[in-house]
Amino acid sequence: MQDFQLSPEDASLVVTALPAMQDAVYDDGMLRVPTAQAEAVAAIVADLPAIVLERGRADTRRAVNAKRDQVIGGGYQHNFGGTAGIRTLDQRSESDAINWLGLKNLADAAIAAGSGADPMQIRDAGDETFTASANVVASALVSMAQWRGAVMSRSWALKDAIAAAADAAALAAIDIETGWPG
Repeated sequence: MQDFQLSPEDASLVVTALPAMQDAVYDDGMLRVPTAQAEAVAAIVADLPAIVLERGRADTRRAVNAKRDQVIGGGYQHNFGGTAGIRTLDQRSESDAINWLGLKNLADAAIAAGSGADPMQIRDAGDETFTASANVVASALVSMAQWRGAVMSRSWALKDAIAAAADAAALAAIDIETGWPG
């Protein structure tokens, strides 16, 4: 038997990386493996920092995706002015984005027809219907698209930083909670 001093987490990585490790024993910080498997285990142990870093990158990318989806799912807030004031517009799924695109097309058509000042109905995330001019609706929906683009850009910047992280410490220093557009 050959001994390798490893944390429980690292020992688990080694054992799962080699399918024929049923004879391995972990006890008191030591992974004991049959001598016949020692060379393969030594190669994995040598690669552990890279393996751990790649797993950390994958976990952090998933966390960025979850945060991005949370920010988008919280909806877009826009000040429509007047009595409408600040409203949150749903961003729950792609179907919401499609519906907003359709409304933007209607607002653009009204503007093109010279009816930009005419009121349009719009429904917010609280299921309240209000009115705003086609000009205001079109402008709000452009702002929404810019906001969504900024959210996506933040996630891309974080993913670029994740890919560039040279080690686990650099990866851990990436703050995925702040810097998102409001």
